[in-house]
Amino acid sequence: MNHTSPSSNLIAQYHRLSTFFEQKSEVLTTVDELADALCCTRRNVNLVLEKMSLQTWLVWTPSRGRGKKSRLTMLAKDSELTVQLAIQTANQGHLEHAFGMLNSGTEKTALFDYLKTQLGFQGHKNQSLRIPYHRPIAELNPATATRMTEIHMIQQIMDCLVRFDSDAQEIMPHLAHSWRKNQDSTQWTFFLRPGISFHHGRPLIAEDVKATLLHLRDFKGPYQSLYRHITQVECPTSYSIKISLAQKDNLFLHLLSNQTSVIQPHELMHDHQFYLQPVGTGPFKVGSNNEFQLELIANDQYFKERALLDRIEILLFTDQASSLEKPSDVYFTNNSPNQHRSMQHNSKVEVGYQYLLFNVDNTVSPIQDLRIRRCIRSMLDGQAMVDELGDDRASAAQRLLPEWEHDTQRLMFQVRPRMPMRLAKALKIYTYDIHTVDAHWIKKTLGSFDIAVEVVVLDYQAFADPNNWLDADLILSGEGLDDNLEMALYEWFATQRSLQHCMGAEQRHIISNKLDNALALPNKELRMEAFRKMDIHLQQELVILPLYHHQQQIHYGNRVQGLQLNCLGWVDFKDIWFDDGR
Repeated sequence: MNHTSPSSNLIAQYHRLSTFFEQKSEVLTTVDELADALCCTRRNVNLVLEKMSLQTWLVWTPSRGRGKKSRLTMLAKDSELTVQLAIQTANQGHLEHAFGMLNSGTEKTALFDYLKTQLGFQGHKNQSLRIPYHRPIAELNPATATRMTEIHMIQQIMDCLVRFDSDAQEIMPHLAHSWRKNQDSTQWTFFLRPGISFHHGRPLIAEDVKATLLHLRDFKGPYQSLYRHITQVECPTSYSIKISLAQKDNLFLHLLSNQTSVIQPHELMHDHQFYLQPVGTGPFKVGSNNEFQLELIANDQYFKERALLDRIEILLFTDQASSLEKPSDVYFTNNSPNQHRSMQHNSKVEVGYQYLLFNVDNTVSPIQDLRIRRCIRSMLDGQAMVDELGDDRASAAQRLLPEWEHDTQRLMFQVRPRMPMRLAKALKIYTYDIHTVDAHWIKKTLGSFDIAVEVVVLDYQAFADPNNWLDADLILSGEGLDDNLEMALYEWFATQRSLQHCMGAEQRHIISNKLDNALALPNKELRMEAFRKMDIHLQQELVILPLYHHQQQIHYGNRVQGLQLNCLGWVDFKDIWFDDGR
């Protein structure tokens, strides 16, 4: 009987024996020959054979009489022991190394099957949580991250100068303990807390803030326009930063609390490998980050409260089905498989909506014809989509914010769904994986009106670049907004690449002017009203068609504590803990 798990050294010794005897299942040999094969003494040969026998890997039948060979029967297959060694390596947190040991698909499947049995809360002295997730996680670059999961992970690793308190609905100190501004809000000075260190040990200084902000201003990414008005950043001392703006910006503090504004170490941030193993000041530091896992380790030197768990490990599966088939303490999923229905769950309607864009920028598309856009708008009923498809589709959307849904202003396109002409070719609708079901529902619905549709599904990285769908007629996507609604709305109208591209040059100019005017407004109520009118304006111009509001869900077991579903569909990892009844 196998009483204990074999050591990696014992597995390696069995591999040596197997190789020495050319993978034969039974051989006649001597102790001296075995000592040569195992690179050990005669005395140690007997100890090693005894250990292997206890593991039922082999049978050793010694012969009596000098000069007679003994019988060695090899029972274990090399591949089985390789998987065992890989499991041990995985349990030490080295998942990439573990998979690197395996050659065949069968071996890798065996390791994945084992990992599926190890989900949830682990350990007592050193506590960790192993979470299944259904897709790869892209590089954790604040200047390019646009998906909710990547943004959430960045927020666990890095900090901003200030933070938005969603309960108090106001900006609070964070890396900066104080700040001041001039009368017209074009000169800002921030003062850093002393004693804050990055994960690699160096203290946070003003130069890091300067380098981060100038990088965001100059880097040609989706958020560059948010920082275009920064004209100068100076460091009067190691702990003070003076920022000059070209124009008044009443949302500047909100911008500095945004996930794009997390502060990075100036000497590392331009290294091409940095965003695979990013360094910040946040509550977690990155352990391993590869195609199989993202490991986050509690930062014992965090300047706020230390995380309650020591380690978070996110196992990356190839699809949602395989990530949900085994028991875990926590699942982040938008559907409710049968095995999770007995668990507790939190859910909330995501702020934002799933939407269809008319690619007005495509000058050869029939979508240029306003009459065709009006007809398509009348043919696609968000409530019918919700009723028919169900799942995470919470309610039909007419406005970007659920709280704006009570707005009864009539939009100016109430027409009968009759096309003014027969289209010469199918309309192309581009989307990415999580919207495939919606895309085919739209294809079926428009097909019932004799409008042919071709669905093109891209991977997300390709979809995020409009250059990959210049010939699109329609774009299907979704937007979830941060709790800091003012900043989230400004960011959405100013930087959302699909929206910016599809609306065309004329509307880009109009929206840009509306945004500049909104930033100059003196209070939140006026700015929120300006954003609401922008939402209505883009619908009236038939640039965007809202479909439905999306529901976020988390399923969890009874012993999990500290879970509060955030606007990104995740929870702050530092607040999670487990009550196992002891």
